Amino acid sequence: MTQRTRLLMILALATAGLAAPALANVITVNAGTYDFSTATASAAGVSITGNDNWTRIGGTGIGTDDLVRSAGQPDANFVGNWLSGSGGDDLYTRANNGAFTYSVPATALTVSLAYTLRTNNATQVIFGVNTTGGILQFGTNATDDWWFREFNGTIHTLADGSGTPDDLTATLRTYRATLTVDVAAKTVSLSVANLSLGGSATVASGVALDSATFVNPSNWNGLFTRTRGAIDNFNISYTVQEIPTPAALPAGLLLLTLAAQRRWR
Repeated sequence: MTQRTRLLMILALATAGLAAPALANVITVNAGTYDFSTATASAAGVSITGNDNWTRIGGTGIGTDDLVRSAGQPDANFVGNWLSGSGGDDLYTRANNGAFTYSVPATALTVSLAYTLRTNNATQVIFGVNTTGGILQFGTNATDDWWFREFNGTIHTLADGSGTPDDLTATLRTYRATLTVDVAAKTVSLSVANLSLGGSATVASGVALDSATFVNPSNWNGLFTRTRGAIDNFNISYTVQEIPTPAALPAGLLLLTLAAQRRWR
């Protein structure tokens, strides 16, 4: 066996021992947080109508009594500007613009929407995303339930569990609600953290959305709210599969390659 053949065999054996390419990791990306800091506010409150690109699209209220306030926060979970809802019932949308925008790629695996709300069992507090094909919204209704409405308008009522962290009572409490959309499966799950008392609970898991009217997150382009309570710190994030990178050559193999090159010269 020649020296050159011996070196080639060593290289072949070393190459066979290379680690397989690393599996793709699923990573979470923060798409943005809307905290009303770009809206005009005051201690007494400034109407959300026409404020920071918010537009009233309907409802039975007067449209000027849902206020962005800079003071009087309900508790320490509300910081800076926050939305104070009235006893009326108005609906508002906000199109993405230079002051605040978000985007989700078509390759997203899941998308999570989360916001802080102050509510009880008789207060309607809703937030969500506006899209070219409908509105995805979630929160509490005025009849002691958590719920969400999908893009085609179908309402899913999710009764809260008595005595659990997501239980709605006559007492106003602060919650952090998170709606997670599984893009491929076209299902949603809702979890709620009780920020006043502690603890968290899964209200619903794997609820099917209508596949025919499902709007891919890459087409989501705005926000939505409808509230008689208090809202702050809406966040949107998504998961995506990270593109794997080739494994690096082991240092020993690199040295063998260099040695072989010198031998063959």
